[in-house]
Amino acid sequence: MKTNPIKAIWLAVLALVVAGAGAYLYLDRGLPEHHPCELCERPIHHETAFSLVVGGKEAWACCARCGLSLCRSGGGQVAAAIATDYPSGRRVNAERCVFVEGSDLAPCCSPNAIVVGEKTPCGKCFDRCYPSVIAFLNPKEALAFSREHGGRMVSFETLVREFKTP
Repeated sequence: MKTNPIKAIWLAVLALVVAGAGAYLYLDRGLPEHHPCELCERPIHHETAFSLVVGGKEAWACCARCGLSLCRSGGGQVAAAIATDYPSGRRVNAERCVFVEGSDLAPCCSPNAIVVGEKTPCGKCFDRCYPSVIAFLNPKEALAFSREHGGRMVSFETLVREFKTP
């Protein structure tokens, strides 16, 4: 029996479209409604959201720093780590990203001074989400960002290795 080459091409294109749509839905599911970061309990920011699948359970974090801290404190094997590409807002596999750590942009962090009571300013000495860790799918965008905002460019593998070291 002869196979029509045009029909085979259309079937292949259809299969690619279906597979692409499935991958898009998996990676770009959207943030959980009114769900705080599972580590610091801050709101999850769309531009820095990070999620992990540990022990079959998905954990959401406001940023990669909290996500990696969750990974270290959870003790389980991470089955998936999904970061948010800062420029596009797309959810992507964290292993494919380049991260800028320690820039002057810190979406999760409060100002360096906080007010206690009605008028007493205090200096802040610790913030769980600082220094910031921001994901970029495109290394050129990460480089341009770091030139403008400072920070160092690191791979996901480097971040994981550094977070495993107490």
